[in-house]
Amino acid sequence: MNTDPHILDPATPAERVDFNELLQSARRIGALVRERARQTERDRRVSAEVTRLLQRAGLFRAVQPRRFGGHEFSLEQLRQLAFEVGQGCASTGWCYGLSAANAWTLGMFPLQAQVDVWGQDADSTDRTVDTHIKTLRAKLREAGAPAELIVTHRGLGYGIDPALM
Repeated sequence: MNTDPHILDPATPAERVDFNELLQSARRIGALVRERARQTERDRRVSAEVTRLLQRAGLFRAVQPRRFGGHEFSLEQLRQLAFEVGQGCASTGWCYGLSAANAWTLGMFPLQAQVDVWGQDADSTDRTVDTHIKTLRAKLREAGAPAELIVTHRGLGYGIDPALM
C-alpha cells in the first residue's frame, strides 16, 4: 500500500483514475512545491525529485491515450491540474503543463508513432522531449534525411534548420 500522501496508487491501463482524485494530488504537490519555489527559481529547473512526484502521482499521464496507460482527460482538465501545481510554484506548474501536453500532441500522431515512442513503457519523464527528438532523428536517418535538420539550442530547446529543408 502506498504511504506517500502526495501520490495516488497507480492504476492499471484498463482502470481510469477519478479526475477529482488526480486534482487532489495536484493540490498536494502544489503545496509541496510552494516550499521549494525559490530553489526551483535559483536552479532554473524543476528538481528531479519533484518530477518523480508528478510522475508517480500519474499527473504526466493526464491526457495520454488510455491504450498506452494514460488517463485520457481533456486539455481543460490538464489546465486545471497545471493550475493547481502552479499555485505552489508557477514555474513548476508551467513546466508540468507543457511536458504533460506532449502526450496529447503525440496522441494525435499515427498509431505507429505512438507505439515507437511509448512502446511498453508509457511513462513520461523530465527527459520526454529529448527522447522524442532522439526518436525523430533516428527516423530521419532511416528515411535518408539529415538528422541535423533538428537543431539543439542548449538551454532553450530545439528548432528546425531551414537551410536543410
